[in-house]
Amino acid sequence: MLTPTRLPSGYRVYDEAHIDMVFRVRRLIAAGLNTATIATVLPCLYEDGPHLAPACPDVVAAARLRD
Repeated sequence: MLTPTRLPSGYRVYDEAHIDMVFRVRRLIAAGLNTATIATVLPCLYEDGPHLAPACPDVVAAARLRD
């Protein structure tokens, strides 16, 4: 799910968006979703204050059937 840039030395560089994604993934795992489902629904979620909210309900509904 994360695709960091790489330095010539081989080190990976993560930016703020990567950090936000890790926090979202951790919240979804804590909610009981598996990683395959998370990979499906993650692009369709946005931050709504302290909560994650669906941006495309069709994908979220389909993910519920998979989980």
